[in-house]
Amino acid sequence: MPAATALPTLKGSGDNELCFQSHVWDILFAQSHSLNLSAVEDKTQNLLWRLENSLLDKVTPKVVVISIGSNNLRAGDSPQDITEGIGACIKAVKAHKPEKAPFIIVMGLLPCCQQESHLRSLVAQTNELLRETVEEHDDTQLIDVSSIFIKEDGSISHTDMFDFFHLTKYGYYKAFEPVHDLASQILQEAYGIKFTKSTDRLCDMDGAV
Repeated sequence: MPAATALPTLKGSGDNELCFQSHVWDILFAQSHSLNLSAVEDKTQNLLWRLENSLLDKVTPKVVVISIGSNNLRAGDSPQDITEGIGACIKAVKAHKPEKAPFIIVMGLLPCCQQESHLRSLVAQTNELLRETVEEHDDTQLIDVSSIFIKEDGSISHTDMFDFFHLTKYGYYKAFEPVHDLASQILQEAYGIKFTKSTDRLCDMDGAV
């Protein structure tokens, strides 16, 4: 998912994960003048088309977050194909304004299923391939939050994913807080921009504080 801002500090693009609940977006990203450009049911090929057809034309984001690929996996695409598609999206972002290329944060695919499963193993394979792909690019970093959701016994809690595929309100917060923290570090170190959370909304998060 790419996201961008009018005087952009952060831009998000991607699939269902980035189309997250508005109050979580408000808490973690709204105060940074961020723009959420994700689309429900987006696949890597859809995002790539949008990137190559004016998605970033009117913005110059300092940070872009890409969260895409889960819908490809559920549609039967291989980890290799998904990784190739995300790699193409990274290149498209960097090629848009090479002289002002943003830092890119790539979200790894989220784990799924209540217990270990073939689908979850495909997620892990994809994230490992993504790690290798991201290392090929400057100013690009992968965030894999799998360990946040998979407990010691290998299970995922329904309080994080109500159907073990889709995030709850609390799950969204847990998944994207590390993105906020990394973006905050990048913006502070590179631009002196303070990127804060809306702490007055944290009380809305069941168990988030």
